[in-house]
Amino acid sequence: MGKLKYISYLKVIGIILVVFGHSFHQWNGVFEDTILYKVFMVMRMPLFTFTSGYTLAYCFVSRSRNRTFKEFITNKAWRLLLPFFVLNTVTFIPRALMSDIADDALELSISSYLSGLFFYQKGAIIYLWFLQMSFVCMVITYPILLYIKNAQVRSILLCSLLLIAVYTNQSQCLRPYQFFAINQVGNLLIFFIAGTLCGTEHKRFITAIKWTNKSCFILCLFGWLGCFAIATVYSLQCASLLSSIFGIMMTLSLALIIEKKHITILDHLAGSTYMIFLLSWFANVSSQQILHHFVELPWWIHSALSLVCGIYVPLIIHRFLESDKEKHPYKRAILFLLGHK
Repeated sequence: MGKLKYISYLKVIGIILVVFGHSFHQWNGVFEDTILYKVFMVMRMPLFTFTSGYTLAYCFVSRSRNRTFKEFITNKAWRLLLPFFVLNTVTFIPRALMSDIADDALELSISSYLSGLFFYQKGAIIYLWFLQMSFVCMVITYPILLYIKNAQVRSILLCSLLLIAVYTNQSQCLRPYQFFAINQVGNLLIFFIAGTLCGTEHKRFITAIKWTNKSCFILCLFGWLGCFAIATVYSLQCASLLSSIFGIMMTLSLALIIEKKHITILDHLAGSTYMIFLLSWFANVSSQQILHHFVELPWWIHSALSLVCGIYVPLIIHRFLESDKEKHPYKRAILFLLGHK
């Protein structure tokens, strides 16, 4: 689990929300239009992004030696961009051949394949945009951590970048630019920088607020839902941002409470969240769009299968690949291609 168990719990809660949001294809109507989807949508990717920034900063300040910028870029390209390329490549032809049953048709051509590598909405697996977005956020942020040795100056620069990120989030000025998920960077950079700031001062950040107090959790819960209601009624972008922030705070409080009370129900998923993110799409599609054409079942059964399979099929695959990997070169090769050492 590592030293910061609550960060592992944040990742687990985040990936459960991600798979949950992808598990209602057979809903009677458009699930994306429901309040249930929207209220979780406002926090799930911000939570994922905040956790990424927090982890990056925590690891940076905890290591005795940090990677050079070149080493960092190489490592993150392997960790994030290689799986993006591999999964889109191996999925492209089957996905194009399944266009008749898919939500969006995919043209079987070289130009379509190449477009999908740079414009995620044209790709075989759309939601892998998070990998490109995370890579860009890290490239923007890491030089500040690496080259600015003075903690105060570093914080000032990160706060300045945070203000820029607030502007891109609220103005949506990067929304038209889909190349390499730049539009998503505009939406989520604010949460990555916020996570980085908190991660650089993780001890002070965790102790400054009584996160494990039930009143703190309840306050954040009402803040999350209250700001979401205001944003929905009055179409206020700033209220939506506040709802995301309160949602992150609520989940952080929950994760710290779970850690404090030694609740282990989430422990078995820790360490596999990245693999679940990478492979859950295949289980989601198989249990909803493919199975649906062969077996007629109520929508909620398809959704339950999608949620369970989306979490546990990748988990089983990950554990299989990790077991005795030193004896099996093919396991090490697959793990490498999926960004796992």
